[in-house]
Amino acid sequence: MFKGTPLKNRNKAWHTKHMARLKKRKAHREERTARSRILLKKSRAMSKKYNAKEAEQRKLLEKDVGRGKLYWLFVRWRGRVLSVFNKVANKIKSLFKKPNAIKAKA
Repeated sequence: MFKGTPLKNRNKAWHTKHMARLKKRKAHREERTARSRILLKKSRAMSKKYNAKEAEQRKLLEKDVGRGKLYWLFVRWRGRVLSVFNKVANKIKSLFKKPNAIKAKA
């Protein structure tokens, strides 16, 4: 039988196989969407957590250094990995703790 024949004219065995294939495809599609939904939820939660952590870091640094000097740093490091961000933050903190560094910057 060729592709153009209507479903009712094909034999029963073909029809059964065809329906099974469709069912499988549908199940697979639903499974995929469910999985992606879960992943999306997870990633949202993670970004929330990171944003909170970053805000905390920012507050700490602002207290130490002052707001204006920090602005460029946060713009640049927005959304990067926190460990890297912390390293940079610590470097800058140490810079500002040296009195002559403060004089040079101010």
